Amino acid sequence: MSTVIHTVRAFIKSNSAFCSNPLIKSFLKEEGNQHLLTRAIEQQDLKASRLLDQRFEFFYLKVRMLHYTNKLAHFYSQTYDQKKRKQRVELTFDVELDTSEGSQQTVGESIPAVHFTMDDEAIETVQELLPTAEMMNVFQSFSEKKKTILDLYTFGRLSNKEIAEQLHCTPQNVSKMKAKALSQLKGAYVYG
Repeated sequence: MSTVIHTVRAFIKSNSAFCSNPLIKSFLKEEGNQHLLTRAIEQQDLKASRLLDQRFEFFYLKVRMLHYTNKLAHFYSQTYDQKKRKQRVELTFDVELDTSEGSQQTVGESIPAVHFTMDDEAIETVQELLPTAEMMNVFQSFSEKKKTILDLYTFGRLSNKEIAEQLHCTPQNVSKMKAKALSQLKGAYVYG
């Protein structure tokens, strides 16, 4: 025959592992739940015991729902930018426009041609950004793949995954090559 535990302290002491669980501790922080536990143990009140069980079930479901929504929010915050990148819409220059003169013209034809002088040309490669001859020499020693990675990263603003897809390699390989190249360029700038 088992001994009956008549006090909450004795119950907590004999079930210390259970009562030290953070979930149980949090549940018992509410005064109403403590009161029900006391009634269920010390007065052997079955109604209080059932009500305590129901409250714990509701509490546990609430905790699980909070945990789930927290993970969901974390997941969506990480993938939001990735999804937006995939939703880029390309411009269509073949769409015909009705002009006031009644002639048909495409969007591409309506954009005026701009002729750049040598001074106005945009920088198109990483090498054109390098401020010292030492850095240019280091850049010239890179493989074509490493140069392409730096160009796509700097001017294409592509992620490691997107660069890897274009170069048919892994994102980890892209990350390592990019980090090594940037480190070598930094070293040439500092020591050059």
